[in-house]
Amino acid sequence: MMQMRTHTCNELRLEHVGQSVKLVGWMENVRAVGQNFAFVVLRDFYGTTQIVGVLEGVYCINQGYAVFRRIEILDQNEEYAIVSRNTDYGLSRYDHIVRNADKVNEEEILY
Repeated sequence: MMQMRTHTCNELRLEHVGQSVKLVGWMENVRAVGQNFAFVVLRDFYGTTQIVGVLEGVYCINQGYAVFRRIEILDQNEEYAIVSRNTDYGLSRYDHIVRNADKVNEEEILY
């Protein structure tokens, strides 16, 4: 039988920082912090591990203020990205999006 995980929950320590690991379990709890950030508690038979997740998305500015929209990137290069059309609360055809999201706060009014 092929082993799907590299570690069990509750096994990770500071020495694992920066390493790529695979965990297998079920989501015990999900706590969203804003629209693009979440804490997930993953449980298996050995314990629990909290995972921090960042969602992919863009800021739309159609109404004059920034609103985060989740997207799923199918393919991308330096010039463009192809996104899935079946993403809930995703983009519409004529949405105006922000190029540099590092300088925008959600619901900030843009002039």
